[in-house]
Amino acid sequence: MNREADNVCSSCKNCGSAVTGQPLAFPSPIRPSLKPTASSTPSTLVFKSEQSQGLAKELLREDYLKIVVDKIDAANKSITQDFVQIERRNKKATLLRMVVQVFKQKTLVFAASKTMPDTLGVFISEAGTLTTTTHGVREQNQCEAALADFRSGRRPFSTQQQWPRGAWTFRESTM
Repeated sequence: MNREADNVCSSCKNCGSAVTGQPLAFPSPIRPSLKPTASSTPSTLVFKSEQSQGLAKELLREDYLKIVVDKIDAANKSITQDFVQIERRNKKATLLRMVVQVFKQKTLVFAASKTMPDTLGVFISEAGTLTTTTHGVREQNQCEAALADFRSGRRPFSTQQQWPRGAWTFRESTM
């Protein structure tokens, strides 16, 4: 075992809590230090991914308490993610074909920049699909109006900038 792992292992023996979101977050030399003991000192482990279930069974006591906030995997059942690898020169043509052929229902497209939602929105609207856009430069009331148009189906296609959770507050959480 290397010196860094020795330091981590010895300090883990005194921890009251450990948090991981990755199944391989703790290398094998550290795992023995995290196993539950008979002591009355509580241990807390938080697991975020399905892959961590094996690690959870290995490290948690039999009488552990599981706390669930909201529904597990609720969004995954109602959201479809499509990834299409295309050449740069074919991006616009492929997007238009997908808008016309594939996206028959309400569709959200997320973009990384502030300008891309408007660029895509104009491009798709000019092709005949009613589109709304939101991004970080918009005011709260503009975002709410755009979301209302999307929810109602008046504009079934929406391009949005990915923003930090809670950047805007919407009165209704369902789409």
